[in-house]
Amino acid sequence: MIHNIIFDLGNVLLTWRPKEFLLQFTPDMQRIEQFIPRVPLNSTWYEIDRGTISLDQARTIFLTRHPEDEEMIQFYFSHWLEMFVPIEGTIDLLGQVKQRGFRTYLLSNLTEKAHEYLTHKYDFFQLFDGKVFSFEENRVKPEPEIYKRLLEKYALAPAECVYIDDIASFVAVGKDLGMTGIVFTSPADLRVQLHQLGVL
Repeated sequence: MIHNIIFDLGNVLLTWRPKEFLLQFTPDMQRIEQFIPRVPLNSTWYEIDRGTISLDQARTIFLTRHPEDEEMIQFYFSHWLEMFVPIEGTIDLLGQVKQRGFRTYLLSNLTEKAHEYLTHKYDFFQLFDGKVFSFEENRVKPEPEIYKRLLEKYALAPAECVYIDDIASFVAVGKDLGMTGIVFTSPADLRVQLHQLGVL
């Protein structure tokens, strides 16, 4: 029986769309497409999420690697937190799940800076019974250890958990550990899947 609903954060509860965001800087989509794997989706950013390097250290690394992108790098580091906008439909579902008596948890790859900013800005973080963030654990999804950390920290049985994430490979790790997995595509689809599981 399901008792616990575990949410991802980016592109599930809050938008994270660097491509659309960078259109504020330049309309040149080719330039944006080249930039994204160099910075937002680069393995170095995962080290910020992991908590092993600071944002300032990462900025220096990126500027050294890609001096031709200096203006875009500076823009990104100055404004990237503005990308996080609530996905109201999912936040509504979070509240409904909570009202129905399920325990709710958050498992997220997140930098310390983003954590400070977002948890002060948005009240919905108070709806969670527990949270595990990558920067605190020095682990990032899809490493199984961070999933296991959530399960161990809150004494959760995997068979009693639903894990929701927008990245299929991240969901697959949760399923390998015994959870029910949902690949998030939209609040409407999530509602249908939670209803099918008897959560809503």
